[in-house]
Formats: sequence, structure tokens, C-alpha cells
Amino acid sequence: MLYPTPIAEAVEMGDFKATLTEKPIPGDSTANFKDYELPAYLAYQGDGDVSAPLVYVNYGTEADYKELALEGISVEGKIVIARYGEVWRGVKPLLAAKHGAIGCLIYSDPADDGYAAGDIYPKVRCGRPRAFSAARRWT
Repeated sequence: MLYPTPIAEAVEMGDFKATLTEKPIPGDSTANFKDYELPAYLAYQGDGDVSAPLVYVNYGTEADYKELALEGISVEGKIVIARYGEVWRGVKPLLAAKHGAIGCLIYSDPADDGYAAGDIYPKVRCGRPRAFSAARRWT
């Protein structure tokens, strides 16, 4: 089976640098298997170094881009940041590119899928909400 093996992945914004790793969870014996952990990135993304201003696009739906256009906000040449939900995650970078964005970050909003929705893992064993540092590993 082929696994994604990037040379490096990083998300940096000013002085902030995302760790892109999950913290071990006490009591989970598999949480320390870092040698076999899949990296936190989209497997079918393009390669490159993208630096540009960020534009928040809510869920990144076509309706969200229409709303931004009505407000006079363009994503042309920018990196968009979109919340998970509303549409399939593969649509978000597709629509971002369609509207001229050069990058797309997708995140889980705690209000939708995290501590704001109730107890986090390990109290909740499956489904949501996930632990604070959990990364999605879907393609």
C-alpha cells in the first residue's frame, strides 16, 4: 500500500507555527506510535511553498463565495481558510481554486466538532468531539 511520505509539511502564520502532530493521549497505548503515523496533510494536494494573505470563507461553499463577492472581497491569489462541514471536504479546495485562491486550509471549528459540542476523547470513545490536538486524516 502506498502511504504519503512528504519530505516536510508546515503551516506558519507570522510567529505562529502549527505543530501538525497530535499529543499522546494517556491510556492509549497506540498514541506513541509516531513512526507509523500518517502526517496531517491532504494526500492529493499539490507540492510547493505557498505564501499569501488569508481570507476566511466560512464553510467554503458557493454561497459563501457569493457572499464574499457581494462584500467586495476577492480570494484571487490568496489562501482561504474554511470550516469543515456543509459540503464535502474535496469541494472546498476545488471551489477555492475556481475562485482564484492559491491555497486552502480546512479546519474543524470547536463549535461544530470539538469541546463546545460536549466531552472530548477519551470520555467520548468514537465519533465527535475529538481531542484538542486531533488531526483529520481523510483524503
